[in-house]
Amino acid sequence: MPFDTPTIDIIVRFHDPEKCETLSRALFSIYGQTYEAVQPLLILQDFSPEQVMEVERMIDGFAWNRKRRRPLVRNYMSEGVGDHRSALLNEGLRSGRGRYIAILDYDDVVYRHAYGHLIRRLDASNAAIAFGRIAVKHVYPLGRYEYVQSTTRNSFEGDGLGDLLRSNFCPIHSFVLDRSKIADEDLYFDETMIRMEDYDFLLRTCVKYPSDFSGLSRYVGIYYWRIDGSNTIEPYHQTRDAQNDWDAARERIDALKLRLGIGAETSGVVE
Repeated sequence: MPFDTPTIDIIVRFHDPEKCETLSRALFSIYGQTYEAVQPLLILQDFSPEQVMEVERMIDGFAWNRKRRRPLVRNYMSEGVGDHRSALLNEGLRSGRGRYIAILDYDDVVYRHAYGHLIRRLDASNAAIAFGRIAVKHVYPLGRYEYVQSTTRNSFEGDGLGDLLRSNFCPIHSFVLDRSKIADEDLYFDETMIRMEDYDFLLRTCVKYPSDFSGLSRYVGIYYWRIDGSNTIEPYHQTRDAQNDWDAARERIDALKLRLGIGAETSGVVE
């Protein structure tokens, strides 16, 4: 399949129809990008026809154009209960046609220079994946609004491949992929994982393909860390079931590292 060479597909997964205002904030950050060709791919989960129409009406509030393309909307219908976060990402990967790929969860944002900066790093380094730095806003949800308790710029500490192989300091919206440099069979998220699915993907990708971390010198986005424990990141308030999910995910990651031979010298990093 030929790629739309200049285009970057941004996969946005969205599962809660009550959070359209938060989604609008993420889409606004995409709309403001300085990069020349941006295509959002909005992947919904189990929305009713009426809920899909409500999302479409919100999207139509933006003045989309040739550069700022209207999001393509896909409504992923899951089979039964469970966590389908990885399935939504895979649906986005199947839907995209751009050479470049990024992921932005509906409750986070990227700075306007983010994708241009990271694509320039990919082109300069000939890498398959390039990383930028992410700041964190610690927020408390208050109905339709969020109270910002603090903003930090050192929550995700790490400087290169070695640090990433030890632990994940790169949120899912901190990187851009070059689809032309990654084999189709490697471009997927493990749908059996309901936690740390992004780290599983990064380990598999960065061990096999060249990666560029020089873009960490610049912040490219914000992670909204909800202090009520309602997003899937530790710590804050965790139920016993949630803690069990994290423990199981860590065991899976440890097993993956063993299979990949992580711990010995690794290759694939572009300095």
